[in-house]
Amino acid sequence: MSTQVTISKKTIRKIAAAIAAVNNSREVGGLFMGYRHSSKYRIVDATVPDCEKCSGVASFVLDGAEETAKAEALAGRYTNTPEIIGVWHSHIWGDAVFSLQDEESNRRLAQILGNCLSALALPEKQSNLRKLMIWEIDPAGEAKICRAACETENISGQRSDAATAYIGNSENVL
Repeated sequence: MSTQVTISKKTIRKIAAAIAAVNNSREVGGLFMGYRHSSKYRIVDATVPDCEKCSGVASFVLDGAEETAKAEALAGRYTNTPEIIGVWHSHIWGDAVFSLQDEESNRRLAQILGNCLSALALPEKQSNLRKLMIWEIDPAGEAKICRAACETENISGQRSDAATAYIGNSENVL
């Protein structure tokens, strides 16, 4: 069975804004908040970095304690409390390949959470988010590309299954 991921437009906008805030001059990242049931994930929110604390150009180091505190604050805003279900970060050079550091971090997170998601946000040169590629990571560190959908909202802001549209190309990316 293939892994399916639905991500809110709000989350995509937050990731795009974080990349734009540093003019794609350094890597940025955070945690995914949402729900998991079997091989289906629903991402409803994400933490984003404090840009003045963003680390090196070619490497992003997530401060676990700080991001967990942010995730707990976000979770408190929801009636049905979302959990940490994964991690995301940008690659400023636009490459869609995990580094050795990424692979080790993904494996460690998957060992803590069980299977989890890991995404690479691939920006354009002018800071726009071009592509968000999402993988499911198992505790052994094996990565499997996910089918991703963008969840739209109706006027009242409630989830609308009828409005969920699959977007992306043949690589199953968002």
